[in-house]
Parts: sequence; structure tokens; C-alpha cells
Amino acid sequence: PFVIYEDGIFKMWYGGTAMSADGWDYQMGYCESLDGSNFTNRCQISHFTYAKIHGNHEGRGNVADMHVAKNPSDNNYYMYYLARGANPSGLFCAISSDEKHFDFDNAQRIEIKGEVGDYRNTHVFYENNKWHMFYGYKFETRTGYATSVDGLNWETKKRNVFLGDDAEILKIEDKLYLMYYLH
Repeated sequence: PFVIYEDGIFKMWYGGTAMSADGWDYQMGYCESLDGSNFTNRCQISHFTYAKIHGNHEGRGNVADMHVAKNPSDNNYYMYYLARGANPSGLFCAISSDEKHFDFDNAQRIEIKGEVGDYRNTHVFYENNKWHMFYGYKFETRTGYATSVDGLNWETKKRNVFLGDDAEILKIEDKLYLMYYLH
């Protein structure tokens, strides 16, 4: 799951799986809470379909590592997620004017200029008129840092911030952040 607190509401996006006749069905959902514990209004927000590749049931329905950030310039929500086994696979960004209607059909594949390979496990936020991304890498246990002016076109600033993966960042107060990660 990924949760933000906005306008007095805890907003959660989450992934889920179920077995279907075609294999595992990976989808995304959304729900809300006033207290951060009891979530209601659960609904499915993705409708991915499978592509049978090399005898395996994989495709854009095989997704993970979602992270949502709100763009202050247009008030749209940007969902960054990893599509595994799809063609193309990789990191994507889908945009929605509300919490539930992301345009997955027209999601943009994210490339990070100056970086090579499969990046994932993003944490994205907007601050000081710039987008910031911490990202992991599929074949190495490291976290990189990239910036963007629009949230879609990224450039690496440091390929190896630390040896760890799947970083989450909490802003505690002005100029004070906590970062949690796997090591």
C-alpha cells in the first residue's frame, strides 16, 4: 500500500492479486479513512489484462511498487509503478485528476537520463519547484536520486546515494526528512 494524508483524509492505493483461469490477476485499488485505521470506499482502479508470454501469464497486469504524488501545478495525481513482464516493461507514470481514474492506457514509460537498466521502488515528491525521485535498481542493492521539472522527464543526480533499496521518505518538518529503506 501507499498512503498520503490530504484534506483530513488518509488516501490509500494498494495492490492485490487473485487467481483467475488465466493465472494470477494483479490489480490496483483505492480506499479512504478518517482515522488512518478503518478504511472504506474500497474500489478497483486498474483493469489490466494479461498477455501470454513464453507460456507464462504475464503482462501489464503484473504490476508492483506503486507510489503516488500530487502535482501542485495542475492538482493531478501521478502514480509511478513498475510493470513487470510487459512489453515494454519498466517504470511508468499514469495521471489522474482524482484519486481513482488513472489513465493506465496512456501511461508514460519513465526513463532516467544518466541511468542504465531496470529501476523500480520509487519515492517521488515535489518541493522547491522541482520533482525529486529516489529509486532502486533491479540488479543492485542501491538507491539513486534523480530530479525533474515536470515529473515525467528525469535526470539522475547521483546513481548511488546509499547501499539499500525501496526507500520511503517522510517529511517531519521544514528541512527534516526521515528515510526508511531495506538493507
